[in-house]
Amino acid sequence: RVLAFHARWEPGDGADGRWLQFALGLPDVREIVRARAAEGDTSVMFGRILQETSKGPEHAAVCQDHAAAAAAAPDDVDAAYLAARCIDDDAERDARFFALHQRHPEHPWLNHAAIHIYAAKDDFAGAIAAARRVASSLPVMTDDNAVLLARLERRATPDREPDLSALAETSPE
Repeated sequence: RVLAFHARWEPGDGADGRWLQFALGLPDVREIVRARAAEGDTSVMFGRILQETSKGPEHAAVCQDHAAAAAAAPDDVDAAYLAARCIDDDAERDARFFALHQRHPEHPWLNHAAIHIYAAKDDFAGAIAAARRVASSLPVMTDDNAVLLARLERRATPDREPDLSALAETSPE
């Protein structure tokens, strides 16, 4: 009940947005999502949760809404990010994320997407740089990012153990 309460009422932006992610496993997550949608939650985290909890025609409608919002406001990078998440083809989606990331290199969610794109290309320096930008600008992803950054640091320097003491302070894992 505590989790559902936080997921329902905490702001989607900022560190408290994690409650929305935690709620994905709750049986009543759809009711929480519907209530937040009715109130007009426009946070990127909520947009992500809306996409992840919708299926079939409902998912198509959510993605149509996100694409329409991005088209109506071409300077809204959050809307462009959410619309790009709806692209079904992995290569096309990654290309769109990467193009957006190149135009908006400081955008936290695009940096989050870029981490995985860089890592898939074995560009660990690029992935680490994006992960460090996420660490300083996207508090909702702090825990996940610290673990990911530690893995990237290890992968980038396989011949020596990187100093992860600073990361250890930011993650409970």
